[in-house]
Amino acid sequence: MTPQAQIYVTAPITPGREPELRRLLESMNVGPGQVRADNALFPFAEFEGVHFARWLIVDDQTLDDVRVHGVNRPRPPPTLAFAAEIDGEPDAFFAQMANRAGVG
Repeated sequence: MTPQAQIYVTAPITPGREPELRRLLESMNVGPGQVRADNALFPFAEFEGVHFARWLIVDDQTLDDVRVHGVNRPRPPPTLAFAAEIDGEPDAFFAQMANRAGVG
């Protein structure tokens, strides 16, 4: 039986670059929520054994809810995330990513 793994990696977004990053991620789609599987940045179609994969910007808009309870905490900045569920080992998948999606 092939082992499966879940991957979740985040990276900070350089302040002021979020709009540009959003446009870049949108360029990978043919429409809202519809990936172009052969896009040049991350050619999803070239990866076998991927059950789910997504690039996304994590920006929780609900964190101010705690202020109702008198808690005042700083809002974390948005981050870029990659989430996937794959067949095989994550290190092998990361090597494939470097080889097949180096441009992206």
